[in-house]
Amino acid sequence: MLIDTMADYSTEDVPALLAEAARSGSGVHDTTVGDVVVASYADVRRLLPDRCLTTKRPPSDTSGLSPVRRAMRARYVKWPLFSDGDYHARLRAHLQGAIGKLDDDALSRIGAHVTRAHQRHASDTFSWLETISEPVSVDVIAAVLGSSGEETEWLVEKAKVILEELAWQVTDEEGFAGVVSAMESVAQWLDAALTHGRLTTPFMTALSAISQDPELGFDAALGALCQTITGAYDPLVAAVSVLGLLSGSPSFAHGESAGLCEEVLRLSSPFRFTRRFATRPIELKGRVIPAHTRVLLGLGPANLDETAFPEPREPGTERRAHVAFGGGSHYCLGAEAVRDSLRALTGVMTEHGFAFEASNVVHHPSLAILRFTTVDGRWR
Repeated sequence: MLIDTMADYSTEDVPALLAEAARSGSGVHDTTVGDVVVASYADVRRLLPDRCLTTKRPPSDTSGLSPVRRAMRARYVKWPLFSDGDYHARLRAHLQGAIGKLDDDALSRIGAHVTRAHQRHASDTFSWLETISEPVSVDVIAAVLGSSGEETEWLVEKAKVILEELAWQVTDEEGFAGVVSAMESVAQWLDAALTHGRLTTPFMTALSAISQDPELGFDAALGALCQTITGAYDPLVAAVSVLGLLSGSPSFAHGESAGLCEEVLRLSSPFRFTRRFATRPIELKGRVIPAHTRVLLGLGPANLDETAFPEPREPGTERRAHVAFGGGSHYCLGAEAVRDSLRALTGVMTEHGFAFEASNVVHHPSLAILRFTTVDGRWR
């Protein structure tokens, strides 16, 4: 089975395809671009913390790249996502605990989106995406940064430009220039925020410490900020949308909130693949994977592996641990904030018996990340 993560999957049943990838044969698949995809739950769980795989891109000759593309790469190498070793460990030490549990005010604001939507759209069709998923995600990021709603929406728009290149492989010079420009705009915002010291959440305090660390500096703080926004907004929108789509299921009505939230995360798995590079030749399922090969660990396929999750496409509250947040030294630092958000929404909906019934759902054609373009429906 071949997987091309850059192909158009508009007409595909993507969960079925991911489940088949986990089910088929050895669970290792070459993509059409020469990567290796690891799809089974057992293999993904085993390899996520393995130091034979690194997120840091192997050294390459950049002399043929345009100046704007070199500038883009120079920004990316400072991100936690694209670093490893001592630099990554030092950066992560600053960030550990910086995105913790959300406070009661933030959770109250998140839950209020559901109650307002129920009041305003008690009997008419509405967009779950625009009314709940997107504003909830902005609220979570605002709580982490301590920024205003307007500021956060502006930052999210910049993050969307960056994510277009990361998830859908922008290949033209105009697109590369847009990414660099977006990062420079975020850099100006961060510089002003740190200079004036007006944002004092634990995360912004950590960015200030990173910026002043002589072995890291401002560019490392900027990388952490860009990664946090891009890694929070779209995945949160996707997870909250999946929560809405599952809210009419029997398990949602009768289940325990924390278990339901874990199932939302397993079934959404917003980032379906996490990229690694082999630091040395490794043997996998009887095959030798050469050093420097790009390996895609299939978080999405692993979470739909029927050997780990019987009836994997159905929600259930008695499940083993999923891998939606990755693992090892790159485990998502914002995992608890995401869980808090989903629990706040689930708590309000189960308390009041709210259930959403979708009538029109449209997915973005990408396989690499779950993204909805339409989620319309009504309360029932």
